Amino acid sequence: DIILIIERDSIAVNKIKNFFNSGNVVDVIELGALSAEKFTTAKIEFYFDLGRLKKRIDEYNLNGDRGQKIELELFGPEKPIDIENWSFQKRDEFFFFQRDEYSSDQIIRILAEHPEAKAFIFYGAAHLNKVEALKHTGDLEAKGFYPAHYLREYFGEAGGVYTINQVRPAAWKHYPHISAGPESTYVFDNSFLRNSKLNTDKVYDFADGTITIIENQEPPRAIRWVASEQMVDLIMKNIRQRMNIENDFYRYSLAAAIQYLLMVSGKEYEIFAQDDQHHAEILVKQWEAWYYSASIDIVGDIESMSLWRRLLDLMAQSKGKYTGWYELAIARTISRGPFRDSTTSSPMLSKYYEDLLQEKQKRIVLENLIHLLWVGTDEEKEKAISVLRNMTGENLATAKEWMVWWRNSFANNRSE
Repeated sequence: DIILIIERDSIAVNKIKNFFNSGNVVDVIELGALSAEKFTTAKIEFYFDLGRLKKRIDEYNLNGDRGQKIELELFGPEKPIDIENWSFQKRDEFFFFQRDEYSSDQIIRILAEHPEAKAFIFYGAAHLNKVEALKHTGDLEAKGFYPAHYLREYFGEAGGVYTINQVRPAAWKHYPHISAGPESTYVFDNSFLRNSKLNTDKVYDFADGTITIIENQEPPRAIRWVASEQMVDLIMKNIRQRMNIENDFYRYSLAAAIQYLLMVSGKEYEIFAQDDQHHAEILVKQWEAWYYSASIDIVGDIESMSLWRRLLDLMAQSKGKYTGWYELAIARTISRGPFRDSTTSSPMLSKYYEDLLQEKQKRIVLENLIHLLWVGTDEEKEKAISVLRNMTGENLATAKEWMVWWRNSFANNRSE
C-alpha cells in the first residue's frame, strides 16, 4: 500500500477525489484563495496529474496480476478550519504554534493504522526543516518545529524518514556542479556533499536528498489573475456568503472577489470600505445588478485584447489615484512584474504597457486562453480551444496538452 499525504485537510481531499471522477474543476477551486497568490492553475494541474496517476493504477489493478495490486490512498492531515469562527489572531496562533504538531500527529496515526504501507509526504519545502525555526519573519516569538522534526523524533532511525527538496534551474547558483550536468530531472543524496567545498551555503544540510527538475516552467498563475466566466459565476453564486465583514476572512475574501470582478468587467475602480457593513451590502447589490444584465464574453475579450485595453484606459484616466491596482492587474495577467517606479505617471505607464501588449499580443492571448482552460466552463473552453487552434495550427484538446505545448514552445522565451 502507498499513502500519498498532501498539505490539505480531509474535506479538501474528498473534493480532490471527486475531481478525479468528475473532471469538474469547481470541485477543487477555493474562492477563499482569491485573496492570496497560492491557489494557482499549477495546483489544478497537479490534481489533474494525480488523478491520471490514480487512473493508471486502477487500470493496472484491473488488468494486471491479482496478486500484485497497488493501493494508492490520498490523505490530508491538516486540521479542517471553521471560517465562521476563525480570525487572523486565531489563525496565527494555530499556524505558528500548533499546526505542524497537529498534522504530524495525524500522519503518525494513519501510518500506525497501516503499518505495512509506504508513505510519500508532499509538503512545502519549509516543512522539511528538522530543527527549530522562525515561522514568521519579524516575530521572534513565532518559533517552532516542522513535521520533519516530529516524524523523525517519533520514528527514529527505524522509521526511515527521508526528506527530499525539489530544485528548479533558477536555484542552480547553489548547485554549480549540476549546472554543467545533463539537462534532465534526476535525484541525488546530499550526504556525500555535506562536508564538501560545494556546500558553502549549507544548502545540503536542509534535506536528505535533492530532486533537480529540468523543464521549461514559468511562474504559476494564481487563479485571481485568470479571467474566466466560470470564476465570475462562482464568485457571484457565493458572494453573499462573504458579506459579514466582521469576519476577517470573509472581509478579505469579499475584497478580493470585488477586485476580480473589477478586472474582468472594465468597471472603474472603487474602494471597498472594509469597516462599513452597509457599504459592503450596497456593493454586492451593484455587482449582482451588473452580473444579471451584462453580456460576458471573456474569451472574446482576451482574443481582442479588450480586457487589457479597458484597464489601460482606466489607468490613464485615474490620474494616479488607483494606478497601482490597474498596473498590478495588467502585469499579473501578462506574467510580468509591476513596473514599480513611483515617479512614473499614469499616462507614461499606460504607454509602456500599451507598447508591451502590442509587441507581445500573440503570446499574451495564447497564455491567457491556456490558463482559462484549467478553470473555464465547458462552453468557454470550447471557444478558447477554437481560437488557440486557429492561432497555432495545433490540434490539441485539453488544458494539459495545451500547457505542455506552451512550455515547450514559449516558456522561458521572452522574445516571442
